[in-house]
Parts: sequence; C-alpha cells; structure tokens
Amino acid sequence: MMRQSHGVGESPLSTPSRQLADFVANFRFEDLPEHARERTRAIFLDAIGCALAGHEGDETGQIEPVATALGGPGNSTVIGGASLSLVGATLLNGYLITAVTACDVHRATLCHIAPEVVPPALAIAEQRDRSGRDLLRALALGFEVTTRLGLGMHYSAFRARGWHSPGVIGPFGGAGAPPLRSCSSMPSDSCWRSAWRAANPLARSRPSVITAVLALVQRQDLRPEQVARVKVGLSEAVYKMHGEIGWEGKFRALLSTRYVVAVVLADGQCWLDQFTPERIADPALDAFARDRVIVQVDPAVKGTGAVVEITDREGSNYVERRSVPRGDSADPLSRAEVEAKFRLAARGRLTETTIDQVIDRTIHLEEVARVSELTQLLRAPTGVLV
Repeated sequence: MMRQSHGVGESPLSTPSRQLADFVANFRFEDLPEHARERTRAIFLDAIGCALAGHEGDETGQIEPVATALGGPGNSTVIGGASLSLVGATLLNGYLITAVTACDVHRATLCHIAPEVVPPALAIAEQRDRSGRDLLRALALGFEVTTRLGLGMHYSAFRARGWHSPGVIGPFGGAGAPPLRSCSSMPSDSCWRSAWRAANPLARSRPSVITAVLALVQRQDLRPEQVARVKVGLSEAVYKMHGEIGWEGKFRALLSTRYVVAVVLADGQCWLDQFTPERIADPALDAFARDRVIVQVDPAVKGTGAVVEITDREGSNYVERRSVPRGDSADPLSRAEVEAKFRLAARGRLTETTIDQVIDRTIHLEEVARVSELTQLLRAPTGVLV
C-alpha cells in the first residue's frame, strides 16, 4: 500500500513500515494527549455498546458457531455472551461490534476502526491480566495505525478498484494494538480524531436524513397525521444507492430512505425497535412511506448530506439541511449522548447496575487495575444466551 522503492545501499530502517513499527514499539502511555485518551474511551464505550446490540443482528446466530468451532471453549470474554477461546472471542466480538451498523466510521477512508482494533486488544489484555491503562494505550495505538495506513494510501483509487478498507487496513491496527508492553509520541492531532460515532444503526449514507427529520420533529412537534408530504434531497451517488429502495425485510428497511423517514417521523427515534418485522409491516407506516415521502436528487447536496422539507396539512413548510449527521467529527456526540446510546444498546443484555458499572470503569479506564474487572461485567448474566 505504501510504495517505496529501495535504491542501492538504501537502508530498510528508513521505510514507512519500519517507522510505523518503531512508533508502536516505543510508544509510552505518557505520550498520549488527554484529548486522545478521552476520544479513545468514548470509542471504546461505544464499541462495547454496539457489540451488545449486535446480538440482535440477523447473522449473529450463524457467526457464533463458527467462532466456537475455531477454538472451542475458553476463558476469553464475548461481549454480552459467555466465553470462548481467544481467537473465537476475538472473531465474534469483531462481528458483534459491526453487526447492526451502529459503530464508528473514519470518514477519510470509510473504515470502521473499532471492530478490528477493540476485540484483539481486549482479548489480549484480559488474557495477560493487564491494566486498563495498558488497554487504553493499546486501543489508541491500534486506531492510529489503522488510520495512518488509510491516509497513506491513494484511497480514491483503492476504492475505485472495489476494495473495502476495514478488511485491508483494519488488521494492521488490530496487530498494532495487542503488544501491550511499555512502548515516538502520539501526534497532538491524531489521525483518527475524524472518526465519528453513529447515533443510529444505519450505514453512513442515511444518518444525515435521520438527523434532519429528528430536528424538524423536535422543533415543530410534528406528528404523521399533521404531515402532507416529506421531500428528501440527496446527492446523486446516495440517491442511486438508497433513493428508491424498498423495505421488504429488516436489511432493506435499514437501507430504505423512504422507510427511514416514515418510521423516524412516526416514532421520534431511530434504533433497532424501528426495524422489527412487526414495525416494518405496519400498514399505516407502509402507506406513509409509499404515498407521502418523495426522494429526489438535489444538486446542492454533497456527499452524504441531506435536505429534508416537511409540508404540513395547512401548507406550512419546514426545512432542515445537513452537510453531516449528528455524531460526525464536525458535530460529535457528547459524552452524555454516547452514554445514552450505550444504555439503549445494553438494554436487555446487562442489568441496570452492571450498565452503570461498565460506564464508570470505561470512563476511568486508566484507573482500572485489571481488565478482567471490566470483562467480567461484560459477560451476559446466567440464562442470557448469545
């Protein structure tokens, strides 16, 4: 990915690969700026929440037997589950974090960084009985390695050839995290600071629509029965992917702009409850999506932005434009919002007391003496199945 020809007599010590390896090997916790520590803790808590919600993923039941077969039983924690072998838990946790598409995205490289970095770092830290401080450093390093590699390649050409960045650059971040030993300094402007945490379980091309609809609903106190029409403007690229897709089943509903607009307007929120078979089949919701939601290309909308115009039955128009969704690095979730998302994701998988304890230990991760204190909390209570 990072091209460098070696001339006669050129030392391999100067190659980008060696420089990156030295950076990882020599990195100290003290080199990690406070803003990077805070960002790492937030991404980590969000990843745990996404993994807990991931047990509701449609394919989770198929991945779990594969993870079990890889290494059999073991003592490594499955987030929201029991325990598996080191490799099995790492695989399953990686899938769980991204199973309902609610995890982070590094915008510049369209790469999820948590699913590849958090599972191996957590598993190794637990196995080696390391501290929360060690884990925090490992996570930050993994995020940094992943995004540095992504920014160092010609991403537009990479994407144009059909490559998917998480599977290509993510493993390097995963490998960069687990050394967990006393390890040049983290830049004051870390590469992964532009990673954003999704507020909703949707891929990154529709959250701007959700953000806009929610803003109008909350500002104008709108209900479906008051609405005559909703017009949604998307960029041409996003329209081609999601403008007119139907909503037959959960997977397509998550991709459908029409359905997403209708259900968010009706329910005033967007989480997994809005994509159950019963909700998707609701006749009133179906009729609203078909008859009152118009999706079109808006030349003024760029990238994954959106413009939403709601016309009520009295003829009044309300417009909201979003260049980025809530959760983007340009409009980040607050700590309170990240915690609220975590509570929603953990609902039904962990007890309320345990949820409070996980939040507290994650916020104060560098003060946790042993990572196993946290992972024990993350295992599902007896009787809760993966």
